[in-house]
Amino acid sequence: MKRQHRDEKCRSAPRRITRRIWGDTSGSQVLEFALILPFMVVMLVGVFDFGAAWTLRDKITNGVREGTRLAVRESTLDLSQSQPPSIIAVHDVITSYLSNAGITQCPIDVGPTQAATGLAWNYTSSLPSCGKLLLTIDRGYVDNPPLVVNGSTVIMTRVSLQYPYRFTVFNSAIHLVAADSSYSGNFIINAQSIMQNLN
Repeated sequence: MKRQHRDEKCRSAPRRITRRIWGDTSGSQVLEFALILPFMVVMLVGVFDFGAAWTLRDKITNGVREGTRLAVRESTLDLSQSQPPSIIAVHDVITSYLSNAGITQCPIDVGPTQAATGLAWNYTSSLPSCGKLLLTIDRGYVDNPPLVVNGSTVIMTRVSLQYPYRFTVFNSAIHLVAADSSYSGNFIINAQSIMQNLN
């Protein structure tokens, strides 16, 4: 009887050791955390950068609206000039608003140059990294199809701004997950405002 009991103990010993080895999950938890951590970092950084881009878009949209509000009250009599004072005033309002909002990465400082057709003027940036920036102030915008009131086509002002944005941290963080990725992290934020001319 004693021998049988001893034999059973010897046979169950490897099973107990195996259970201890496979039952200990602390090592697997560390491994799982190490595997999931880069994805968590990328997600958190992405939320931060996308939130910053969304905030920037709101500020740019508000700046464009401020410029449009001024433009629709300005006279169109000076639009025959190559650099109309009313267009320069709209530019100044927009750049002042953006500067006060802390948006100074790309200055809107080259222009105005009149577009090939219509009553539109363009501004760009002198910085090479801001080459895709474009502010357009169109004082003779006509909707498509034209809006007609009392037999007259309504002439409006459309102010639009294309502003380049570069993710600050997300571009670096993505390499934690995909080391060979060629994600540039650059895109254009577009804002536009259209209002009817009052003068």
